[in-house]
Amino acid sequence: MTNHKNYPCIVPKVRTNQVLHAALWSFFLAAALLCVTPSDAQSWNSSSVTPEIIPGGHRGTVTALLVDGKGRILSAGEDGFLEIWNSRAAEERFQLSPYGIKSMVLNPAKPEITVVESDGLSLYRISAWDYETKKNLFTLRFRDSISYINYSAAGSFLIVVRSGRTGIAFINSETGEVLESPEELPGSIPLAATGRSERNMIFYLPSGILSYWNLETGTETQRFEVPPNISSPILFGNNRFLGGFDSQGLLILDVVTGTTLVRDGSFRQATLFVDSPDAGQTSSGSASQPNSQGSRGSSSSVQFYCLSSNGGTSTVYRMEIDLSGRLTTANRLTVSNQIAGLISSVASLNGGNIVLGTSQGNLWLLNRSGARIMDTGNPERLIDVAVSPSAIAFLTEKGTLGYIPLDYSLLESGVTLKLESSSDPYGLGYYTNIVSEPLASPTSPGYGEFKETNGFKETDGFEGTDVSQFLLWQPGVARSIPMIKTISGPPVEANSSQLFLDKLSLRFPLRSTAIMGKNILFLDTAGTVSILNSETGNTRFTYSAAGSVDAAFMDQNTIIIGRSAITGNTPFMTVNFSTGETVPLAYPALVGIRVYRGLSGAIYGAAVSQSAPNTQTSIIRLDTSNPAQSEKLIEYSGEDSSFTMAESGGNLASTLGGGEATLYLDSRSRTGNQNTVPVMIPLERSMGFPVKIFDGGGHWFIVLDGEGGITWHDIKTGKLLAVFRSYGDSWVLEKMNLSLSGWETIRGRTAGK
Repeated sequence: MTNHKNYPCIVPKVRTNQVLHAALWSFFLAAALLCVTPSDAQSWNSSSVTPEIIPGGHRGTVTALLVDGKGRILSAGEDGFLEIWNSRAAEERFQLSPYGIKSMVLNPAKPEITVVESDGLSLYRISAWDYETKKNLFTLRFRDSISYINYSAAGSFLIVVRSGRTGIAFINSETGEVLESPEELPGSIPLAATGRSERNMIFYLPSGILSYWNLETGTETQRFEVPPNISSPILFGNNRFLGGFDSQGLLILDVVTGTTLVRDGSFRQATLFVDSPDAGQTSSGSASQPNSQGSRGSSSSVQFYCLSSNGGTSTVYRMEIDLSGRLTTANRLTVSNQIAGLISSVASLNGGNIVLGTSQGNLWLLNRSGARIMDTGNPERLIDVAVSPSAIAFLTEKGTLGYIPLDYSLLESGVTLKLESSSDPYGLGYYTNIVSEPLASPTSPGYGEFKETNGFKETDGFEGTDVSQFLLWQPGVARSIPMIKTISGPPVEANSSQLFLDKLSLRFPLRSTAIMGKNILFLDTAGTVSILNSETGNTRFTYSAAGSVDAAFMDQNTIIIGRSAITGNTPFMTVNFSTGETVPLAYPALVGIRVYRGLSGAIYGAAVSQSAPNTQTSIIRLDTSNPAQSEKLIEYSGEDSSFTMAESGGNLASTLGGGEATLYLDSRSRTGNQNTVPVMIPLERSMGFPVKIFDGGGHWFIVLDGEGGITWHDIKTGKLLAVFRSYGDSWVLEKMNLSLSGWETIRGRTAGK
């Protein structure tokens, strides 16, 4: 049994030898609230990126903007992606999280960031990344939402504040380990920073306290009473000034004395920010997420910015303040009404350029010449994929259906792919899901081997034909009519026919579907299983199993169902639809959430079990004739019902427990030892996390990634071999060229929408 990587719940621990010492004044000698963090997780080979391919923009709100020391703009969004931009266009796009990113902080010394993630419900994580190598450094899961995150000035530890809890947590940036932190701090903390030596720390408390702490002794050294309830506070000017807003408007404090230097009631709905490269940019979030740092305007003043919104208009003010409290406006830039109400994040570039992130996912560059949208590509995301003996069928987000060869080497440059509408016959929208039958029977001659037919390659199907069948359907729609699409010949020519299954009487929305030979399986949300004949559309068999979650074919006469274990520990059940015989399978679990038949004929199940107070999700190789001999392959400490898995070449790949995928090499065939633990290898990823994994005929793992592309992976090493993406009226294939020892790119057109 292999223990899958688990994200720990964070509970602060105390270790007296982890804190530092120094005098209070050293805090003001420098300012940087930034991050350095390592781990053993996997990375993406960015060499597969072709520079002339411009990635798309964010899908949803841009929640964070930063500018690094090289002048590169980093943006993160609700889509879970990080994008890297120059001053004109997007250069790279890479998924950091399957959830929304709420805020982001930057390491001043290394190309590393840490992001705060959440699913918007009850999942809260932070993850650290090297954004040049695309390597995940570590990921930690919290019980509570994260209200503030920053880095100690030298990047030794993270400062994390959790909503609903008092005090803070310090996280070692090298190991992700929880360190000692001051325990006496009351309430939530909207701002915390260290000096460069990391020996002293300053906190602002909403009760109206500015507090200094010696981190070696863990004691407070000084405090000032200051205005309470300052929102969106930032430190700037070498940590000399604290700026923010209260009920009376803008205010700026001298943090050395605790005195209020400036009050200005004309700025209320506003955000303060600073020049990003000044001594190393710090943190960024949404328009209300604190930054820190500032830059010098003249020798006697400090510069900062204020983005102010009033009556549907927005203006960026560049301001300067000196130690006497004299505040002046150096210049102002008016934001176009086109985007004024859409601004979600903001950052500053040197040279008078301001970068604005919007709720529409775009970035705008604002300067004295006006505002212009920054360039992005126009990828057309693929929303579902199915793999047949010779072809990969795909559905696009714009409601079209297309096909490419299973073997990516057969897709030639300049080829025009035919696309067709995927709308259902009753005008209820476009089909969103597609499945195909298993690639081959494990008993077929030449199983898992390619053969040449009509100029293209395919694996043997159940009938030994050159025909590929796909089932198009819609979950969550009771009136939808599934459709069988049949193609023959080379996939790019797509000689096709279709059959609407209008004889299927649906009372409830569909939950899952499957095909095997002439049989089609439907499981609806009420737990009813129906099996139809694909040639006639007539129903062969109906069975109702309360609590059914998933169903799949085992062979031409038998299905397996995953269900809630209502009576006893029987989360799985087999049904012979020729005889009607049912056989509950005993296994210690609460519910069978997934069932899957591999190309080898192996039957896999996924189950959720509970040993108070812990919940586990496991992948099991089921022995349906003797359930007691079923083998638990992978276990994840937690509940995960959204993972994907597939078998190819006798090996299993899965995303259980996280967004990235792991390849589990089956060493039983090599060693003859049935108890050998599988070898774990990361599945090299593309720019997006795996959404679905498919068997590629025993030759590849095929992946639909989070950016809507199709990828091919080596079944033994997990290496990324090729990436296919659609760009509306064109397509791009990037593939590993072994003779050139590198990547090459080919392109073609699409037509016939």
